Amino acid sequence: YATGGVFRPNQAIDGSDDGMSTASVDFSGTDEMSVFAGVTKLSDANTAAVVSYNGTANASAEMFAPRGTGANGDFAFSHRTTTVQEAGNGTIVLAPVTAVLTGLSDLSAPSVQLRRNGSVVQTNTTAIAANNYTSGTIRIGHRSSTLFLNGRIYSLIVLGRTATAAEIAATEAWVNSRTGAY
Repeated sequence: YATGGVFRPNQAIDGSDDGMSTASVDFSGTDEMSVFAGVTKLSDANTAAVVSYNGTANASAEMFAPRGTGANGDFAFSHRTTTVQEAGNGTIVLAPVTAVLTGLSDLSAPSVQLRRNGSVVQTNTTAIAANNYTSGTIRIGHRSSTLFLNGRIYSLIVLGRTATAAEIAATEAWVNSRTGAY
C-alpha cells in the first residue's frame, strides 16, 4: 500500500521466519553463475541472505545484505568449493538502503565479483578448488532456516552462466526499473 509516490511490488521479508525455496535446480553442467537482485535491507542487526544456492555446502553461491553485523553492514556475494571466496562492498552501507546487486561467479577461473548499482565494487580471484555447481535448492530471503533477511526483494534472476557485459548492463537496468535504487 503506497500513500504517495511510486509503489514497487516486492516480497517483504520480516527478518525472523519469512522466505521462499525452490525445488532442486540442476546447475551441475556449469561452473559459472550470475545473480541479479533488487533489494532493500532494513536492518544490519544480523547477517542475512538475499539468496542462497546450496547454503554452506560445496558448490554453493550466496548473496548477503548485510554481511556481518552492526558497523560491518555491507553487501557481499560468495561462492565456495572446499573454501569460501567472497567479494564484498568494501565499505559500510548501513540500513535502510536499496540497491541493485549483481554477483558473478566462476568456480574454475576462480573469480567472484560483486556489483552494486551498476558498478563493480570488488572482484576476488583468490585460488580455490575448481568444481562445477551441483543440483540444489535456491532459497530466497534466507539460508535454510537461518540468516533471514529483514527487507524487501523487488526482483531476482539466477543464471547458470556468466552474463555478458551487454546482458549485465541490460539486466541491471531492468532490475533497477523495478527497484528504484539509482
